[in-house]
Amino acid sequence: MPKQKPKQPTAVNGPAGQLRERIEQHLKRLGLTGLDVDAHLRWVKEKSANELEAAERLLSVAAALKRERSVEWRIKGSGLRDRKTMTAFDWDFQPKLDRRAVEELFTLAFIEHHEDLLISGKCGTGKSHILKALVITACAHECMARYVRCVDLIDNLYAGLAVWWTPKFGQVVEM
Repeated sequence: MPKQKPKQPTAVNGPAGQLRERIEQHLKRLGLTGLDVDAHLRWVKEKSANELEAAERLLSVAAALKRERSVEWRIKGSGLRDRKTMTAFDWDFQPKLDRRAVEELFTLAFIEHHEDLLISGKCGTGKSHILKALVITACAHECMARYVRCVDLIDNLYAGLAVWWTPKFGQVVEM
């Protein structure tokens, strides 16, 4: 059997074609280029949806697309090099870890209460894994989060000392 070409949307000329072109321009302006208008129109036909149902579904799909992009933008800006989740966390490796306390962090109530969070412990105890998963969770809730290792933070602060004052010679030295 010969291989069939994928079905391309048919070009519509006249008023309908101009209307489709304007819709595509509107979607592009709104940053919704991933929205599948044809799929939406097929859904409207299949469900015999009225105007309000069609508008609500279109807006729902558009909002979900914008939210997905927003979450991804936050994750990319968070400083994470790799993504971790708590489903991959080995609880058996840390039997003394208070699981309820850790799981409570993932409600993000500390953010709502404007509380700080400091996690400390010995090497290999899962601190980084938990914090990376927490950053992903915060981003998924559309919060801005930043993951920075202490050593990197200190390096960045030290790099800020590139210009300093030398009292002996009374001059600024650029490094």
